Amino acid sequence: MPGFGRNIIVRQRRCTSYNPIMNIHPLVIPAVAYVLGVLASHWLGLPCWPFLIASAAIGLALAAWAVRRGALPIWGLTLFCVMLGAGLLGLQRSGQLPPDHVRHLVAMRPKVLIADVIAAPERTKHGWRLLVEARKVEGKPVQGLVRLSMIDHWQPPKVGQRMAALVRLKPVTSFANPGGFDYAGYLAQQDIYVTAYAGKRSYPRELGPGQVGFLKQWIEGLRQRLSLNMESLPPGTSRGLLRALILGQRGELGGEVRNAFGATGTAHLLAISGL
Repeated sequence: MPGFGRNIIVRQRRCTSYNPIMNIHPLVIPAVAYVLGVLASHWLGLPCWPFLIASAAIGLALAAWAVRRGALPIWGLTLFCVMLGAGLLGLQRSGQLPPDHVRHLVAMRPKVLIADVIAAPERTKHGWRLLVEARKVEGKPVQGLVRLSMIDHWQPPKVGQRMAALVRLKPVTSFANPGGFDYAGYLAQQDIYVTAYAGKRSYPRELGPGQVGFLKQWIEGLRQRLSLNMESLPPGTSRGLLRALILGQRGELGGEVRNAFGATGTAHLLAISGL
């Protein structure tokens, strides 16, 4: 298409008299517009979706304009940046945790947690790791996922059961060096912001059926039965590898086994396992 190969420029009106606004860098105005959009979203508190939809529509219109004329109008780019800034701030706020999330009740002292087991317990070197949906903390209704570590002294509850235990609730943190693996970000992608530890004085007990969907309970219950059947095998690398390849549970795998898979170019077998 004629003109498509030309560089896209930001087109401004030119005037014969000196005007300081027209002589600034053309990208300053969109940057200021973006900041104004963020401030507008902060002051008005409107939902993010209208702004995001508007910014997408304006962006498509600007792309078509640029393809046709080889330039971007400054007014269009400014309006796009305003809508984008307002939408992104609203999107970030919509992802904030609700007031009754269990993350707000973390503390070093033990608390009574009542939660529903929603996934098959994963065997680790020192016990079990459970994914539970919090229901109450010290009698106060809450919500949110908790990654619960339980020592081998206790038998993990069945999937779908509601349990109570005296645990320590801790926020998920990352201690890696800059550029290393972001553990907190990895769990946040799974909506997990809290971990808990059940030691010898936790005394976990089952309270009866919880609020878990039938299909999810059936699938995770099957995975739990397979995992418990593997308990009859001798502990070690073979059992851990079997759990990793069949159930996708890599808690028993040591660093040597993981490094061996990486060195042989077969790490993808662990990445897709358990599907």
